[in-house]
Amino acid sequence: MCADAKAVHRWMADHSRADREVFLREMADLGQEESAILAKLMDAPAASERRLVDEVLRLPCQTVHRQDRDWLIEAGMSPRNCHINAAIAASAIGAKLVSGWWHLGGILVLHSLITDGEVMNCVTPHSIPVMEFRADPHVRAVEESPHGLRVLPRRAGRFIPPRLRIDPQKTVEDVTSLITQILNGAHPSALKVPESLAGYLTFARMPAAVT
Repeated sequence: MCADAKAVHRWMADHSRADREVFLREMADLGQEESAILAKLMDAPAASERRLVDEVLRLPCQTVHRQDRDWLIEAGMSPRNCHINAAIAASAIGAKLVSGWWHLGGILVLHSLITDGEVMNCVTPHSIPVMEFRADPHVRAVEESPHGLRVLPRRAGRFIPPRLRIDPQKTVEDVTSLITQILNGAHPSALKVPESLAGYLTFARMPAAVT
């Protein structure tokens, strides 16, 4: 198959997210999770996303270190379950739960960690040891329910997405480039992953980013 980036972009723009997922599974031979990740990143830019990104980027950015991955797993922390991990850890040691945005290249990922009032620490196992984090005082990611803690991210009372694209148009172009390479038969180890996506795809455990 010989795919053209402009044609791929037009097709993705003209179809729903569900259709994009099916296309990526069937034509690019991607798994369900990988297809869902890329399909979401191809969503058309929205004014609400731009406004939220502008507000988040005005928040102070801090470098935060993550505890040792193996130690966290032994302590009972689950990968990719940051909001619950942070809530449990904060309650156990008398720390404060802090939610905000993990700055990963061109993507802002909703994330939670803990602080003792001076130093913030991430308690969710991952191979990335250091992060750039923007604490957001308007975000509440976890709430109590009759069945225990549940993740229900809100900002100033409104539901929010788990990720934001800093420059949606560029993200769409970069994902289009990546999909075009895959459709043209590039091996995962040979993919040229745009810098704006590399950090996020590693976070999301996309095979194409783990080279």
